[in-house]
Amino acid sequence: MWFVNVWFFWADFRSGRDPVLRKYTRRSAVGFLLVSAIFLPWMLTFMIGQAAVVGDAVFNRWNAAGLDLSALGLVT
Repeated sequence: MWFVNVWFFWADFRSGRDPVLRKYTRRSAVGFLLVSAIFLPWMLTFMIGQAAVVGDAVFNRWNAAGLDLSALGLVT
């Protein structure tokens, strides 16, 4: 959603007419870049490399598909 916000307000962001809009669009851009820098490597590691990249122990600990949701009270 941060990317959509930056994309939607890009023309106003570049013109600099509204300092409040510029501030929040800049924050959205920084948030998008930071989250992408964390999420993209994680996604590529687990979708492409899987356990061969990080090892079985680390892969099993970080693998969200292996979570026991009933132990967390999310599934009855």
